[in-house]
Amino acid sequence: MVDITGKKDAMHIKQEYQNALNHSHKELKKQVGLMYKINHKIKYAINDALKYKRDIEASLEEKHELYKSLFNLLKDEKGFEGLMMDKAQKGKKGTKVSIQPKIKDSDIDELKINAMQEYIDKYPDPSTKKSYENLQSKIAEKEKEITKVKEKMHKELSVAKREANGYMPRNIKHSRNKLKRFRDQLKEGVEELKSMRYIKGIAYKLSSRKERLKVTIDTKYYRDEENEEVIKNLEGENKDDVKEIKELEKFVSNLK
Repeated sequence: MVDITGKKDAMHIKQEYQNALNHSHKELKKQVGLMYKINHKIKYAINDALKYKRDIEASLEEKHELYKSLFNLLKDEKGFEGLMMDKAQKGKKGTKVSIQPKIKDSDIDELKINAMQEYIDKYPDPSTKKSYENLQSKIAEKEKEITKVKEKMHKELSVAKREANGYMPRNIKHSRNKLKRFRDQLKEGVEELKSMRYIKGIAYKLSSRKERLKVTIDTKYYRDEENEEVIKNLEGENKDDVKEIKELEKFVSNLK
């Protein structure tokens, strides 16, 4: 039977676009899901790096306390302050230096360590020397510990940087392209159906809602607005992640 209304043609066109949109929407959801996985990978790497940062900071504080103990062990020994002063004056070319009982990590430079070692070599009091060597051993262990944790932190930052600077921006771009493709297809399909002879004719205007739905693209299961919001949010998070990674890298690079 000849379809003089053009309804069959309209139904066919509707189904063609519906199939294309279903495929595009499925690909968009898949892409957004991949972005979530990348985002989680970045977050896990950053969280691990932050944990290692806290561990390093705690170890640095312990190392600082060991250095203070090392200094305090010798500061009251006969001749030590004079040797420290002499070393400091030679190292700083006559700059006035005060020897303080309480010191910072920045004060424990190579000059002072050398002075302590020289004092022990010159005045090898058995008890003092043994305590000094014990503290030195603990400091060496602490430095090894810091180096090991630093390597772990660097590894996590490498992962975070690769994902945040490479994979995530690339997938954000792919997601936006897929979203645009879906919306372009939807717009094209709607416009194509509007131009169909059946929809412009009296038969369509007199048809029931059920019949009209047969030539109308179904969009109730599509969530392109939600996907767009997800893409936008993940893009914002990615910018914050990149900043945090840079700060953590700065922390690592400042470690001696």
